[in-house]
Amino acid sequence: MQQIEVNGYRFDVWIAGPEDGRPVLLLHGFPQHAASWNEVVNELTANGFRTVVPNQRGYSPGARPTAYDQYTMDAFMSDALGIMDELEIERFDLAGFGLGAILSWHVAATHPERLRTLTSLREPHPAAFAKGIFEDEEQTKAFEELAASIEVNSNFGVAERANRQLANNAEGLRALLRDNGMEDDDISIFVQRLSQPGVLAGAMSWHLTIDLDWFASVPSVKVPTLFVWTEGTGLTAETARTAVDYVDAPFRDVFLEDTHHWLLENESEIVSELLVEHLNQY
Repeated sequence: MQQIEVNGYRFDVWIAGPEDGRPVLLLHGFPQHAASWNEVVNELTANGFRTVVPNQRGYSPGARPTAYDQYTMDAFMSDALGIMDELEIERFDLAGFGLGAILSWHVAATHPERLRTLTSLREPHPAAFAKGIFEDEEQTKAFEELAASIEVNSNFGVAERANRQLANNAEGLRALLRDNGMEDDDISIFVQRLSQPGVLAGAMSWHLTIDLDWFASVPSVKVPTLFVWTEGTGLTAETARTAVDYVDAPFRDVFLEDTHHWLLENESEIVSELLVEHLNQY
């Protein structure tokens, strides 16, 4: 692990693999952390790739601003690109999960010159997601149910929402993770980490970036893209299948049946295989 200073903050970043290996930046989602990628990292490094995996803004202790206007997708993108700049890595492959995938689409759409490939786990292009919510009642309902489970549209502030999730031995947080398919052993690890002071509030600050008008404005992507997804947890199949409309480059869509939201925790083997195959193709 290295601590890398970017934008006035200090990020914990795990780097693995041969020094001359092709670099791959891996961005976690909510409420994960860099270690969620461990099994994927093992497979990538065994195949000669060099992985860069940060705990992102709100997750790294040295990058956890309490001013919530400091949590924006542009700020997250500046952090990610800044980390690669500090490592003197000009061009790289990018993969993200969940909100980290939303960020990855944004990076790919606005800085295609920096990427060789994009891989999104679970989330379609932001504009596809926004279109689904604007036009599809089923997608709107799925999104509203997800937002309600984390009180995104409540009158409570981020810190209060985090405290409510952690009350009564993290009853709310445990239910959120379990209802979305996380195994009990993983839940215990997540709850222990997220119960530390400020950690869950920092993670939940990412929800402030869920702006459908902004989602709709994200341009199409022009780099080879792999999209791996499942149904449920805020996403319908109809919306997921429109991701292809926002990629002007080679595109592969992989639907995983009989699984849940937490692809990195539950399906790391197949995710790793798909990612290595995708990278080796370009």
